[in-house]
Amino acid sequence: MATSSDFRPPKQWQLSEEETISTYANWQSNILYHLSLCNDFSSFLDSNWEKKSVANRGLKNDAGTAGKTGVQKAIILERMLSLIAQFAPSLLRNDIIKNSTSLSWIWERIRKYYAFGSSEVNFIKLYEIKRKDGERYGTLYQRILAHLEDNLITISSGIEHDGLKPTVDEVLSPTAERLAVYHWLTLIDQRLPAYVARTYAQDLQSRSLKDIQPRISENMDAILVDINSQEATSIQYTQSLGRKSNSYSNFTNKKHQAHNTKRNSVNKKPNQSCAICSAAGRPSTGHDISKCWFISKFDKMNIAKACRVMASEDFKSEEESDSDDTNDDVAEQL
Repeated sequence: MATSSDFRPPKQWQLSEEETISTYANWQSNILYHLSLCNDFSSFLDSNWEKKSVANRGLKNDAGTAGKTGVQKAIILERMLSLIAQFAPSLLRNDIIKNSTSLSWIWERIRKYYAFGSSEVNFIKLYEIKRKDGERYGTLYQRILAHLEDNLITISSGIEHDGLKPTVDEVLSPTAERLAVYHWLTLIDQRLPAYVARTYAQDLQSRSLKDIQPRISENMDAILVDINSQEATSIQYTQSLGRKSNSYSNFTNKKHQAHNTKRNSVNKKPNQSCAICSAAGRPSTGHDISKCWFISKFDKMNIAKACRVMASEDFKSEEESDSDDTNDDVAEQL
């Protein structure tokens, strides 16, 4: 089994003119690891110093005879800065050796050289992160997290917040991680937040969105299929209700039109004509039997009585017909 003494980190490499945040972060981690292996450099990894124009770069003598003097410390620091400059962009060599005041200053200067230094402009570039074709859902989430972590407000960033310069380096808060998950969901599908809130409601009572993110990522394909299936079912149901409503409305309108046509035909009065005069060859239009001059009063009374009897029978027949139509309508609806 390999031990820690057998581990050999990758050799340092020089940064090219075209680097990304990820490649730069890998380079920085490698440089820091190599610097930490040297005991002489370890004291400068988290400390500050002055520019080269200041005597001994502001470094003081250690207490006691076993300690190092300010001159010795300045020599060791110069050696460390030269080592870093050897693998940094060549145009930054003099800036790193002469003007640097800490490792944080050096890292920030290199980032600015590649135009991804800490600034609110770079932070806003979060909108540029989109899911690539065929990219794993987990990879997209890690890219969002990396962007947020890369734009945290630090002492060396020089960014003020609430009008004050930071005194400590910011760390990624739980709320920022939860917002990262929310943004990740919306990038994949705008319907996901509502689906997750509904489906994982029980889990979200006691766990944060960040905690259930791995489970969501594993089941993402099935979740998207379920969302599309639910939406298709909802659309079909809505269309079905619309067709039924239109069919019932058309059926009712046709029934009303049929009834109105029937009643209009019954109630419409024909042109007055006298059957007696027509049979006798006399002018028969313009009057009916009840007003005919050639019929006696007694005959007119008998004719009127017969008409009332016929009208009563027609009315009963119409009521029975309407009742049958109504029963047919009810039967069809049932």
